[in-house]
Amino acid sequence: MKRILLFVVLFTVFMTNCTFASEGSVYEDRFHNTFRITLPNDWQISNFHGTLFAATSPSSSTIKVYISLGYTEIEPSEEEIDRFADFLIENAGKLEDKHNIMIDNRNAIRFITVDNNKSVYKVSYLFYKKGVIVRVEGDGNLSQLDEDQKSFDQIMSNFEFLF
Repeated sequence: MKRILLFVVLFTVFMTNCTFASEGSVYEDRFHNTFRITLPNDWQISNFHGTLFAATSPSSSTIKVYISLGYTEIEPSEEEIDRFADFLIENAGKLEDKHNIMIDNRNAIRFITVDNNKSVYKVSYLFYKKGVIVRVEGDGNLSQLDEDQKSFDQIMSNFEFLF
């Protein structure tokens, strides 16, 4: 009887984990073999010029992935990554938030910029691995920032390098 009960409990736990793992739609960059990302089910993959990948939420917010191939395998210093982030910030609008985070066990910078004149925001994630600079940007209407930020953070918590 104990074995049956243990089996039922283990089976239930296993099925629960499988259900959570399959939530969302998975996109894998098979052409460049660089990353895998999981989107909420209600997001749609879309096309944006110059991006490797883009998707749009039901609220019309977007997330875009840009990949730049570097010419070296040497890891950049924290200062170099900060300078690159500062360059992007200068051209993006007013800085609302900037801090270091981890994405797929890599150091990354997340910053939020806003353009109050247009009532839009941009959330950017910047990180580097083996000669590849990855920039992921989310943007949308300023009124949606709090809600969208949760979605972007959830999406980025599932970002995975394939190399």
